[in-house]
Amino acid sequence: PSKPFGPRNVVSGVARPERWTNIWISDPEKGFPQTLTLNLGEPVAFNTVYLTFDTYLHEDTYSFPPLYKVPECVKDYTLKALCREGWRTIVEYKGNYHRRNIHHFETVKASKLKLEVQSTNGAPTARVYEVRIYKE
Repeated sequence: PSKPFGPRNVVSGVARPERWTNIWISDPEKGFPQTLTLNLGEPVAFNTVYLTFDTYLHEDTYSFPPLYKVPECVKDYTLKALCREGWRTIVEYKGNYHRRNIHHFETVKASKLKLEVQSTNGAPTARVYEVRIYKE
């Protein structure tokens, strides 16, 4: 992807386009699955991940037909944590069409978090505005 749509955008603290794009867009030439990996440095304990996807927030959605699923929204994905024992799947989600998903799970201690996108609702790229990690 080009620099304005790079992976650093998902940790900018802004989950919508403003003065900067604030979105990660995967490489359309690579197809799916696409991965976004956050390096946390030292292992961090967490049990909650907030994900924010692209759902045309910049458009007037009142004109969309009922039950419309935005093509750019991530549909099927997996979250994996790099723990001492190796990569561990902590979330598998299918059929998403929501802008924000909050996932709670058993506490893990990990040095990396990987979002693996298997598909969208029609677009050729994965589009993620924000990833937040918490211990709640």
